[in-house]
Amino acid sequence: MIEFRRATAADAELVCELLRIHAEFERLGDIAAVTPELLRENFFAKDVGEIIFLLDDGKEKGLVLFYTNFSPFLGTTSLVINNMIFYPDEREKGYGRALLAHVCHLAVERGCRRCEWTCSKWNTRAITFYLNHGVKVLDDRDEYRIEGQALLDFAALDK
Repeated sequence: MIEFRRATAADAELVCELLRIHAEFERLGDIAAVTPELLRENFFAKDVGEIIFLLDDGKEKGLVLFYTNFSPFLGTTSLVINNMIFYPDEREKGYGRALLAHVCHLAVERGCRRCEWTCSKWNTRAITFYLNHGVKVLDDRDEYRIEGQALLDFAALDK
């Protein structure tokens, strides 16, 4: 029986375990630095988002991490999925559809107009899944990131 449970700071070790698994899947294992302490301090204590576990027969099979965003063009909120993660042996069991449907239900319940996320271009299985469920690919955008020394250098321009 599938159930959903919101994670708390007490779940930090389990969340970290899944985040490390996801980092390896995303080919980012060499930069994964998350620890339970960092999660408690920077995610749970600051209340920057939510993590929902998907459970089957009372056992956690995966999670979704998301946050709320405001669209100045729509004048309303969206739920932005940052990660949807499952244990490798729990993939292809319908859990992704169930967890995404749950997040969409939360979005509707909270008055959000949309859910959005990014997906690695090489993850064709996920992309096929999304397209088969009416998800629209935004081909007019690219994701940008500034970090490390470039972030520090740009921040210094604010003086």
